[in-house]
This record gives sequence, C-alpha cells and structure tokens, in this order.
Amino acid sequence: MGKIIEGRAVLKNALTGQAITDIQNIDADGTVTFKVDSNKLKDPIIAEILPSTAGKLIYADEAITDKLVTIDAAANTAILRAATTITTNKTNLGITALAEAAVAYAESQRFSVDSINAANKMVQTQLNLTKFNITDAPAIIGLNDFTPLANISLNEQQRIYAAYLATLAKEIKRLHPNSTQPAYEVAQALKKDLSDGVFDAKHGVYDNTYGVYHGYWAKACLNWDEYFYNTVTKLKNTAEATQWFESFNTNSLYQLQSSQFCAEQSLSVAKLSDLSEYTGSYKNSSGMNTLNIDIASGIVTVEGMPKSIMYVVMQRI
Repeated sequence: MGKIIEGRAVLKNALTGQAITDIQNIDADGTVTFKVDSNKLKDPIIAEILPSTAGKLIYADEAITDKLVTIDAAANTAILRAATTITTNKTNLGITALAEAAVAYAESQRFSVDSINAANKMVQTQLNLTKFNITDAPAIIGLNDFTPLANISLNEQQRIYAAYLATLAKEIKRLHPNSTQPAYEVAQALKKDLSDGVFDAKHGVYDNTYGVYHGYWAKACLNWDEYFYNTVTKLKNTAEATQWFESFNTNSLYQLQSSQFCAEQSLSVAKLSDLSEYTGSYKNSSGMNTLNIDIASGIVTVEGMPKSIMYVVMQRI
C-alpha cells in the first residue's frame, strides 16, 4: 500500500495486547512518530494501522493511479500490522503487507519473542527476499507518484522495498482488472497463503482459475530480486521510475492447476531449470488449438506440428 492519507496508528505490547501509546493520526507525509518510555519496550511490540474514527482508511494504491482508495472498517480494526523488538533509540518500522503476513503467522503460533522473529524470517525466506528486511520502512509512494523509486537520497533498501510492494499491487490489478483495492488484496492474500508457512498460493487463495494469484505466479515471484533489483537501482528520475513501473510485466507460459487453459500473463522470467514445471498439454479457451510441451525431448508440438522450444520462444518475442 502506498501513502496513507487518512488513518491512525497505535503501538501495543505484543505479549499482552495492551496499548503502550495513545492512538495517533497518521501525518500528511504518511508516517507517524511515537515517543515511548524505554521501559515499555522491553517486550516486542506490534504497530497497527487503524481506520479513522469515522471507519475509513484512505490510501494511495500503487496500482490505481487516478484516485485514492478507501477501505471501510470499524474504527478499531487493525488493517495492517508489524511486529518486532525495538533495539535502538530510533526505529523506522514498516507496516506493510509482508509484515502483516508475518504477524498473522506469529499470532497463530502464540506471540513471543521467538515466534515473532521466526515469522518475520519465514516471510523473508519464503518470498526469497535478500535486498531488504520486511520490517524496514519502505519509501512511501503517493498517488501516481513514483519519484521515490528514483530518489537516490533514500537508501537503496527503502527504494527496493517500495518497488517490490508496488509491483505486487500492479500484478494483482493485472490479474484482476476489476480490483478496486489491489494493494490491500495483496496483504489479505499473502496472509492466507503464508498461514501454513509456505508461499504456494494455497489455503484459500487458489480458486481453480486465478484466485488472487496462482501457484505458478507465486513461484515466478521468487525471481524478483534476481531480475528486477538492478533495474530499480539504475532509475535516475521520475520519468524513468514511472516508465519502469508502467511497463513492469513479463510474459511466460504457465498452466493453471485443475485446468488446461493456456495463458501468457505470468510475472516470470523462466530459467531453463524451471521448464520442467511446464511439461504437459495445453489448449486455448475455445478448446480448438493444442500445445504439447515435452521438456525431456525439447520439443513443443503445436497442433500436431513439432517445433523446438527455442524456436517457439523466439517466435513469441
């Protein structure tokens, strides 16, 4: 989720659930600052994002560039959470979709120092993220404003984290063009998916068509660091950042589980070692044209006419 325009935040003791601060409105820059007695920080804390007293959280969704997005919920509903142990005099904590997934997992194991640390590490590991920590504070993206991605005055981790979150939202919007809260849907989907400690599009996320996302998309996301990290670090200005985000999308072939529908819209850059995933038969939505892939022989058969895999790929480019 991008910049929060209207909402509130509170800090709680993670072990007792008791608030250790008053609830504060989120500032105009999308942040909120708490001053807390260090004696209240001996236990791990949970930071919660809440709607306004009117029950509305208004935010800039990275995937919706023409208007702000509103989430309606009871005033004391935690929309997003992050849990950590405060170890320095000043900590910038990111309350994001990834952090929420970790909190939900730690909560299912019962909150403790160990379960919180393990949950944060689990999300980090399952998503194969090496360039930032999920409790870091990402750069804040406003409505249709991708300047932070190219702002070299920000540290690299902030920029990469913001880019990662933004592209997840964009991909959900691509998979679901009618989505009105794609960035928030990312948070809800990841929380369900990672509830078993595995990033695999299961636990209610998969619905035999796309669901919020599907297993092949999830696997493809594991390549984000490798294929997109360097492109973000090279962005020099707002125009480049905007163009990068608008063009973000790579095509690959995947087969939906429980279906023979063939599509070309996966967030993926396939390695040769990944191709065994695609062995099998496909057909288009009309059921007329067939495509058979045999990785062992290196042959793709299109409507009975064999062609090499590389030839087919080159033709698609």
